[in-house]
Amino acid sequence: MLLILLSACDLIEVDVGRIAAHCDLRESIEPRDYCQEWRGLLDTPGSDVTATATCESLQSDFQKTECPDTDDIVGGCYIGDLGDGSSSYWWYYGSQGLSAEDVQLGCEAAGDEFVEWFEFDPDDGDWAP
Repeated sequence: MLLILLSACDLIEVDVGRIAAHCDLRESIEPRDYCQEWRGLLDTPGSDVTATATCESLQSDFQKTECPDTDDIVGGCYIGDLGDGSSSYWWYYGSQGLSAEDVQLGCEAAGDEFVEWFEFDPDDGDWAP
């Protein structure tokens, strides 16, 4: 943990990998029409505590991959950046009866930015739209 803090403060250079992780809320005990995804999470022990707790609170499994069924994603809401440099998204699926326009209206009504799905690139370094 100390290495992460020192690295975040640019006091030492540590090559830490970045991953995508998600909770598929279509599969939760109270199914919802989206998958919550974090892009650019630090791939270090304990760095996924908040994301894991979020998934558990929503009664969904935490997975260290992008959201599944990407061919069916019609759009998403960019929720914002997190303190570790990662970004949070909610991806919505057309199989749930939603269109991209529906998702865009919902994102904007919540004060979030609508984004079209794009593939996660761990080497990009910028996971915001």
